[in-house]
Amino acid sequence: MGFVIAGLYVLACIVVGIVGTRRSMGFWGAFFLSFVITPFLMIIVLQLTRRSDRLDRDRSSTRAS
Repeated sequence: MGFVIAGLYVLACIVVGIVGTRRSMGFWGAFFLSFVITPFLMIIVLQLTRRSDRLDRDRSSTRAS
């Protein structure tokens, strides 16, 4: 039973990492931070912060080319 709970916790951290890819900290930063603090709290923090301007500029410059 403990392995299932630990697996679900790691899976939740991975989901938070995927959401964090659009932020300046990226996947690994969001993943490790959600591992230290809870994924639930980290997903709230990610939703309150704005997207990375650098990523938006990179996407718009590749579309214009």
